[in-house]
Amino acid sequence: MGLRERLGRRPAVAEDVAGAVPTVPGERLLAAAAIEGGGWLVASTEALRLCGADFAVREQLAWHEIATASWADGVQTVLAVRPVVRWRCTLPTPGHLPAVVRERVTGSVLASRQVRVPGGRVTVAARRVPGASEPLLQVLPDDGVDVSVPTASALVHEAVDELRRQVQP
Repeated sequence: MGLRERLGRRPAVAEDVAGAVPTVPGERLLAAAAIEGGGWLVASTEALRLCGADFAVREQLAWHEIATASWADGVQTVLAVRPVVRWRCTLPTPGHLPAVVRERVTGSVLASRQVRVPGGRVTVAARRVPGASEPLLQVLPDDGVDVSVPTASALVHEAVDELRRQVQP
C-alpha cells in the first residue's frame, strides 16, 4: 500500500492516464477528465492538453496562451489568445479539473486592466511565461473591436505602457 492510500488521498491523476500522457522532464500531471464522446482533457504544471482516447496529444495550450476558461453545466470552455482556438468539452465526471484550470489560468496573470475603446473593450494583460525573464504583454480585444482604429490604438498603447511600468522590476 502506497503512502497516498495510507493517508486516504487519491492520486490527482489515475495511474493509467498518468502513464499514457507524454510529459517533459519536471512536468507533473495535475488533473484529467474524460470527455463525453471520447478523449481526455489533461492539466499539467505546464499546459492544458486535449488528448484523444489513446491519450495522444491533439492540441496543447500553455497556461499563458489561454485567454479565458469557464466551467458551466458540465462543460469546460477554453478560449486561446492566438490563434483563436475554442475548446468546448463536456466532462461527465470532471473531478477537480475545472478548479485546476481556473487556478492555473488566473495564476499566469500578473496584472490586467480593461480599456474602453470605440466599439467595446480591450483587456491588456501581463502574463507569466515559464522560463522567460520578462512578462508577456497581451492585448485581447472583445469580439468586433478593431484595435487598429487610431483612437483605439492610442488608448491600447497607453494601457500597455502603464502595465509594462507596473510589472517590470
